[in-house]
Amino acid sequence: MAAPESPASVSLPGQVHDFLHCNPKNLSEEEVYEWAIANGLEKYGIPEILKENDINGQILLELSGQVMKDELHIASWGARHYFMMCIKALQQMNRDSNAEAVLSMNESASMQGKQKKSLYKEHLTIRDYGIAQYLQEIPLLENLEMSDLALIGAAVMQKKFANDQILLKMGDHQTHFYIIREGKCTVQIPSSEEQSSRTVATLSAGDFFGEQGLTRNEQAPCTIISKGEVTVWLVSIKFTRSVLRKTHILDEIVHREAISASVSGEQYDIHSAPQNVIRRKSRKVKANIVNALRSNVLFESIGIQQVDAIVDLMWKQSYEPGQIVIKEGDMGDFFYLIESGSFDVYVQDDGKYNHHAATLTEWMTFGELSLMYNAPRAATIKSSTPTICWVLDRHNVRRILLNYNAVEMQKREAFLRSIPMFEHLIGTEVSVLASACDQSIHEEGESIVTQGEKGVTFYILEEGTMDVIKDGETISRLSVGNYFGERALLKDEVRAATVTCTSKCTLLHLDRHAFKLLLGPLHTIMHRTMEQMHNPEEEEVETEMPPCPNCVSQITDVKQLKSLCILGSGAFGQVRLVQYQNVQDGKKITFALKQVEKSKVKSKGQVQHIQNERNLMMEMNSFFIVRLYQTFESERNLYFLMEPCLGGELFTYIRDGGPMGEPEARFYIGCVILGVEAMHKQAIIYRDLKPENLMMSKEGYLKITDFGFAKKVTYRTYTLCGTPDYLAPEVIKGKGHSYGVDWWTVGILIFELLHSFPPFYSKSHMKTYRAILRDKVSFPDRFSKNVKLLISGLLQKRKTQRLGMIKGGVDRIKQHRWFQKFDWEALAARQMKAPHVPKITDPCDSRNFDDYPDKKKGRMSNFAISDFTGLDDY
Repeated sequence: MAAPESPASVSLPGQVHDFLHCNPKNLSEEEVYEWAIANGLEKYGIPEILKENDINGQILLELSGQVMKDELHIASWGARHYFMMCIKALQQMNRDSNAEAVLSMNESASMQGKQKKSLYKEHLTIRDYGIAQYLQEIPLLENLEMSDLALIGAAVMQKKFANDQILLKMGDHQTHFYIIREGKCTVQIPSSEEQSSRTVATLSAGDFFGEQGLTRNEQAPCTIISKGEVTVWLVSIKFTRSVLRKTHILDEIVHREAISASVSGEQYDIHSAPQNVIRRKSRKVKANIVNALRSNVLFESIGIQQVDAIVDLMWKQSYEPGQIVIKEGDMGDFFYLIESGSFDVYVQDDGKYNHHAATLTEWMTFGELSLMYNAPRAATIKSSTPTICWVLDRHNVRRILLNYNAVEMQKREAFLRSIPMFEHLIGTEVSVLASACDQSIHEEGESIVTQGEKGVTFYILEEGTMDVIKDGETISRLSVGNYFGERALLKDEVRAATVTCTSKCTLLHLDRHAFKLLLGPLHTIMHRTMEQMHNPEEEEVETEMPPCPNCVSQITDVKQLKSLCILGSGAFGQVRLVQYQNVQDGKKITFALKQVEKSKVKSKGQVQHIQNERNLMMEMNSFFIVRLYQTFESERNLYFLMEPCLGGELFTYIRDGGPMGEPEARFYIGCVILGVEAMHKQAIIYRDLKPENLMMSKEGYLKITDFGFAKKVTYRTYTLCGTPDYLAPEVIKGKGHSYGVDWWTVGILIFELLHSFPPFYSKSHMKTYRAILRDKVSFPDRFSKNVKLLISGLLQKRKTQRLGMIKGGVDRIKQHRWFQKFDWEALAARQMKAPHVPKITDPCDSRNFDDYPDKKKGRMSNFAISDFTGLDDY
């Protein structure tokens, strides 16, 4: 079969024409088109340069089969033939007729799913796929297949605006969203002065706006005005919604599951390291391993002693060519570091076809996620040559990190307590002070402080020796445990002497600003009375608890409860809406009954978590926390009888309604803060805040539920648990965490409510963790200055500098400028009007929840009252 004939030539822009027809011998490897990467049309090869310079397919119109083969090195006839078909389609249809054809096919009732989709693909062109590359940058569209994105691209219209022309007017109903191709626009909102506006942001090429119209019908929140000549793409909201509905994208925005690593003391149900392995390493190999680990995000912040201990535990493993080391979908136990040879990485598409995604070579790593918790592998790794790896198992890494960090913090706290100037600190203050200290390593001969300079930092010597030199004479020698510069925490004074290392030294240090931020001025603390130390003033937040129905004590048999429907379903079981009819007065009362499967709790090592959940929820006494009335147990299941929150999950409102405005978000965050504050006053950390765990009461107020990861904490804990998008840096690092993790999650929640996506979102958990540890938050322009400041304060990567943890605690958050004029007392007393009051006609109304099929037809096992203490014996 002969290749298709070359299309007629068209004129090209001079710069693009010159590039296309330059001598191919002068092209670098980077400039040669990469035609075979694996997703969407790119598996046939749209290279980066075409995405940028050939968005309308002009270069490809010039190409003949021979040019593609000889100059661009597209060896595959199939790839050339496919492109020629696209070029022919592009010649035959102009943009408008193409869009009409696609739209008419969309409206045709005679075509069924697969047939319709194949016809779409026949009419899609290079231009449509080019636009699809840009549509993929929009968060709500990023999970669409490339052909579906191209389908939307086929209906995109291009429009030009002159200088100072209104593209979108505040208050208008949105029919399109916009992608700026060329030029700049200003975003304007009304100012405080009458009949005037102010510019709050500038948008340039590549920016988009109005995309929130895809998920919610709302008026434009601002006015967009062109600044000079501007070219934009107009993307039809109505048509894009039809594609989203057909591809079930909105349905695929599913509940995020939390993760948890095994806690210390539990039995591990994973394979341990093999016996009789080779762990001995040459000095050179060990140095290379250390360097490779140090470049990995999971190891970059741990101490050298911990790294050495981890390296010592790694064992050597050899693989033959073609041997599969890990398989996509299998649960992961081990982490690998390549010493020699190479591995190929394969990922499956929706049709379960393996695509080559990458090649791994010497001193590269894979399997990092398995060091954190037992998670399915994201790819298949196969050796392509004879290879040697160094392997590490998760539970040994977690054990080293936990033991080392716990012992080090205990030693540090004990030492701080021994310093006279800190004897007035209470236990929690010593704990946060120990966490705030930084560690640094200094070489022999290095001067740490110099006589006569201004002092702002206090030092403790952990390792090594130092000389104290005054007026040129050595007056004393410092050894391990000594400290100096303590007066820097009290007042502005110059250094009385120079302190120089006489050997390699490790120091802990803390500056006066950090100390004051955490605890306040030291002289104030030193003069506190004993009564002030042990009875700090705290303002009690009074909230009216929903009364416990009298009938709860009468419920002892499953036959007394009628299952009405399933409200939710998760990894461990379901939540049902059940009804009880009081035998005394005939009154019907509804409850939420959470059912948890014992076998899943046991197999996933969550026994302690489920017992904590029961005990802590029974303690809670805040209106802003879902009330637990009673717990039961059957042969196979555990049951929680709770108050019903028939307004539904906050998650549903975000999924269906998209991002909310700041006044609306402020109300919901206020509810969450009062709930978290109530927990912290009872020494409980929550650790799993997210929209899925926030229920709406009939009045429209939020209540926190699901205490599976909650825990009573005196100072700190080390268990890795939570939801990936919401994990705080200290949880990922395994260095110990406390109440600060909850304030971090409040910051993430604010961002998600206003944007529909959390700030560090990625489909890859490891990419999310890298961003959490390394990246700064990037704010959308529509966020106000005050909310940016609040989120930044809550998302401080150092927990001791985070709002909620610094001096003033939760009051610093409540008094933040974003909450200016917010009536906290009215909220606590439930006298504030909610932004949305859910429609609920009666206590059996479940309209605010998704429909779940009930395979058991409402049947439940016989149960008895239980406090779950016998679960360990199950």
